[in-house]
Amino acid sequence: MHILETLTNKKISKVSLFLSFILTATLLFGCNTSLPTPVPTPEQAQLPVPNVESVMATELPAFTDMPLNKETLPTEPTEDCKLSLETPWEHDKNNPITDENRILEILNALSDFETCHLPGQEGWLLRYDIWEGKREEDRSEYLTHLTGIPVACDLQLWYKRSNGKLTSYRLYDARESAKEPNLLYMDYDLCVKVTEPCDLKNGAQNLGTGTDPYFLSDYTTAFLHDQTFNANPQNRIVESKGWFTRDSEQNGEGLFVYERTVSGGNATIYTDLITGQAYTPIKQVRHIYFDLASGRPVREVFERTSTEGNVYKTSRDMVLSFYTDLPQDLRSLLDSAEAYRKNLPGCP
Repeated sequence: MHILETLTNKKISKVSLFLSFILTATLLFGCNTSLPTPVPTPEQAQLPVPNVESVMATELPAFTDMPLNKETLPTEPTEDCKLSLETPWEHDKNNPITDENRILEILNALSDFETCHLPGQEGWLLRYDIWEGKREEDRSEYLTHLTGIPVACDLQLWYKRSNGKLTSYRLYDARESAKEPNLLYMDYDLCVKVTEPCDLKNGAQNLGTGTDPYFLSDYTTAFLHDQTFNANPQNRIVESKGWFTRDSEQNGEGLFVYERTVSGGNATIYTDLITGQAYTPIKQVRHIYFDLASGRPVREVFERTSTEGNVYKTSRDMVLSFYTDLPQDLRSLLDSAEAYRKNLPGCP
């Protein structure tokens, strides 16, 4: 009721469109708590173009220069932040781990290491995906402000990079502790109060959308969901295995590869990112690569077999960067979003 009272008549149609979009997204995604799927995602839906000034993007450094800043993050294990498992190198691809309890133990250890490996200082995290190695493709990017308290944030921004420009879509702001957090929908000219605290694992909690994994991954929860589902499979079978390997591209650092195979299930229609062809998979194999030096998932490879027997492969690299100070283009983008909020009636 508070939202409707603050809207002008001009914006009523946008509210209807927004509510319709949320209802559709809920029906499509609200009950899906299994491992994240790359297509479709809410941000790929056709959204209104925000009435906010775009910012010219600064050219990014090479992809290999984008990992977390080694000068501000621990690069060697410490007593307070180390991977709490001995790497069983004997479990390679030819001798994978299939015991579910052991896989869960490894995923838990990686998650704990990933969490403690985040910077404990104030700064900014930037998160985005690169599909099929095409770094210059249009994409969504996510920015969050770390407060300096471990695993705590107080601001998130979702924006799109397209044709050399950056355009803001959503701004979640909880920087004023005396006020409730607010969420600014620049794509719907809406500003609402929210109760959810800043969440590094789930963008939907703060921005209504996000990529998964987010700034922190949550594969342990997804794995437990799979095991619960296997007790009542409903024509779908989920099989898991994992192994350790070394990757020359990671400077010899080790990787844990988690393989998840789904056979059967509902008749979800996918679109191949390369050919654009629609298909229905009867088998889906997913490989998630975890960096043992940070605990982070860094790459995923998907292989789906269609009802016609065709095999479709896609891959993505999951980039996470840390800045003590924002680059000028991101600072200008945030300033533009905040200026937009000041001019929006009824927005705190």
